[in-house]
Amino acid sequence: KGGIDYTYYWYLFTALRGRADFTSGLALAYKSEHDMLDLVEPSSGEPEFAMWTFCNNHDNWRMQVIAGDEQMRLCTAVISFWPGTPLHYAGDEQNFSTPGSALDGWAREELSASMAWRSLPTTPDGNPADGDNFDMTSTSYRYVQRLNLLRQAYFGDFGSAECDRLEMPPVGFDDVLVFSRGCSADHRIS
Repeated sequence: KGGIDYTYYWYLFTALRGRADFTSGLALAYKSEHDMLDLVEPSSGEPEFAMWTFCNNHDNWRMQVIAGDEQMRLCTAVISFWPGTPLHYAGDEQNFSTPGSALDGWAREELSASMAWRSLPTTPDGNPADGDNFDMTSTSYRYVQRLNLLRQAYFGDFGSAECDRLEMPPVGFDDVLVFSRGCSADHRIS
């Protein structure tokens, strides 16, 4: 029914790292995937895009380290309103920004309390991963929570082809992502 969608990640990550022309790849990937993937929900017989979209993963450095906090917030907003299921890599909701990836032993701050995190101060106050780091009042946590509530309000009726349909301008913009989506005419966002 679903799986991890690296196509969107690649286009988003590249675009938000300074190659804005890669935003056009999101529309191309959306159309291509709908033409080649089996998106039918077996229980209803209706199409449903259940692929997981994401901004970060353990194979790469966190986007906020490479591109910055604002780009990470933008990516989080895009995956929140794009068809599919937004997948938040553990620690993004706390804005962890330890350099490296799990491939070199880092980017898994949420999995253990370790003095190793002290050796990599990522904020003026040290590294949030050093100690109990789950904070439901953090700015990043509240941002993700607000986006999830908006997503639920506008797309709470999952399982309909209408909810998964994107509308994009007929003329492409090489460096701007423009789309509209909603489950009904009065619940569309752009």
